[in-house]
Amino acid sequence: MTNHLERFGIKHVSPSNINLWEACPSKWVANYLLPRVQGSSPAMLRGIVVEDGAMLYLTKQEPTIESAIDYVVNRWDEEMPFAIDKAARRERAALPGMMQQAVAGLAGFGRVHFEEDGEQIEVKQDLDLGDFSIPMIGRLDFMFPEVKLVLDLKTTHAIPSQMRASHRRQRAFYESAMPNGYKVSFLYVSKTRRSMLSDGDIDHEMELCVKQTKRMNNFLSRCETVADALDTVHVDPDSFYWKGQEEQRMALYGM
Repeated sequence: MTNHLERFGIKHVSPSNINLWEACPSKWVANYLLPRVQGSSPAMLRGIVVEDGAMLYLTKQEPTIESAIDYVVNRWDEEMPFAIDKAARRERAALPGMMQQAVAGLAGFGRVHFEEDGEQIEVKQDLDLGDFSIPMIGRLDFMFPEVKLVLDLKTTHAIPSQMRASHRRQRAFYESAMPNGYKVSFLYVSKTRRSMLSDGDIDHEMELCVKQTKRMNNFLSRCETVADALDTVHVDPDSFYWKGQEEQRMALYGM
């Protein structure tokens, strides 16, 4: 099996790469085979700012929960100044409660560890695809060395009772890439509740990562150019992943 991923400039994969390929191949082609178009939906920005606010509070760069909440709301307003539709207003209104739940859920595990430059810690593991291997890379949200625990923070309006497949796969990769003894859980927070989950068999989920990456490679083996990929890939115009980027979808696929 030839490495067609590398032929298209894909030198590594990640949980988000694999999950997007599985969920919305047309968005995967747009994100990974074309120059990246920057943009963020209200739901995506919600997760980013709450995670950053929680990190600033845990590292004492924001001394109080109130100042951390102010940071989160102000950051939202700076990045979404014209987001006045109902969905955006809902996201903004949920930020203070989500921050309070996040800080409470992240408490009690000791010192949180980041790289010296303040960046998230990168983890890496090679995926064996048979004839070749490819690195799988990800970044950890919150690492607590004293209790050998990694927590990935997920903001949501509905706390799940079970982790969905994409989150199980992401958790499995993090745990398999960490030193022995480290456990990985996902902390889900809404504006009023929180829950910690750690579903899925590590070996089974990593096997699925390999299978999906092979499918990616097989798809690209049938494409000589990016134009071939655009003409071939399945397009779901109703996919959540195209929300807010409908003009780009129409420009690329005509639907």
